Amino acid sequence: MKKLFIILLAAAMVIAFASCGGADKDPDTTADTASDTSADTGTGSDTASDTQPAVADNTSYSEGLDDNGFLDGIRALDYVTLPDYDPMSIPESVRTVSEENVQGQLDAICENYIESVKVTDRAVKDKDTVNIDYVGSVDGVEFERGSTNGAGTEVTIGETDYIDDFLEQIIGHMPGDNFDINVTFPDPYTNNPDLAGKDAVFNCTVNHIVEKVTPEMTDELVAAHSDDLNGFTTVAELRADIEDYYRTNALGEYIQTYLIENSEFSEVPDAAYQYQVNSMLTYYRSMATAYGMKFEDAVGTTEEAFIEQQKENNMDQAKLMLAIQAIAEDCDKIKVDDEVLKKYFKDNVGTEDYSTYVTQYGKGYVMMVVTNDTVIDFLKDNATFTADATADK
Repeated sequence: MKKLFIILLAAAMVIAFASCGGADKDPDTTADTASDTSADTGTGSDTASDTQPAVADNTSYSEGLDDNGFLDGIRALDYVTLPDYDPMSIPESVRTVSEENVQGQLDAICENYIESVKVTDRAVKDKDTVNIDYVGSVDGVEFERGSTNGAGTEVTIGETDYIDDFLEQIIGHMPGDNFDINVTFPDPYTNNPDLAGKDAVFNCTVNHIVEKVTPEMTDELVAAHSDDLNGFTTVAELRADIEDYYRTNALGEYIQTYLIENSEFSEVPDAAYQYQVNSMLTYYRSMATAYGMKFEDAVGTTEEAFIEQQKENNMDQAKLMLAIQAIAEDCDKIKVDDEVLKKYFKDNVGTEDYSTYVTQYGKGYVMMVVTNDTVIDFLKDNATFTADATADK
């Protein structure tokens, strides 16, 4: 799977957040009189609007970094004694992908394409989703907003909140059945005070039962949704990509942990630790802003307490940052220049022009992201794999 422009160094992650809100149902068109005052009748359609927060000032991410993506004024090799890394010895088991993980991803993809099927050959059961029409009346007189007007509405028995036992009275009926549902409106009934406490009859018709069917993972399914699936047209291609994704992630995680645990640090400069703290705060502040929340509400505590909670993680990430910079300083096989940047962005975001990212996040941050991935990829590509159980972990 293609990498996104995301760096997994502590909380220094630049991602877009989407907030979704359901539109209120129009009481004049959704026959909401049959529902409880706090309920969703299930007859309106939700609409979602995506919002993306403004990107933080680029100095928030590049502050403290030079234009090479290194900690400004710090030579990492002065603080880090690196373990053997060229080649790095990695247990073969690290790149073994479990069938459970692969199948889980394939199943999740299938669930993206669940289809609704109309069922008419069995009786309604509890928990069923049913499409119905109804007309409500009190003392034989139809009342305003008490009808679906023949448009049909989908309800789920036991979940959709209708008054009294309205929906439970549908159980046992067949699609096509027409029958009366007897209910008593609650008192008080703020949705329509004129109906409070009154007995009502809803003449109901079951149109059909709605069943959700998850398709099987087949070449036909993949081909039909190729545009959504990175252009793959067969299950074999998709499976291979998923396996590569898990293998790549597992190797990356192993290498990062290895560098933290096996590098020797004479000390961790405060600038490295503070960079991680600042990046973390910038990330969560952006998240809070995106959702219209206060920072404290987004993380569940104060900034000071949150920094303390994340102290160990931020220290580990500062060590990783130093170790990766030290490898970049030490290894003449690793060089991040304009050509490397163009190729990185072409491979990962589809364009060689990375100027927009520099404008948004600063040159230092862009260079750090690419250098990080370049170092990790170098270690992966040059690693030796062993089945020896005593291999370094």
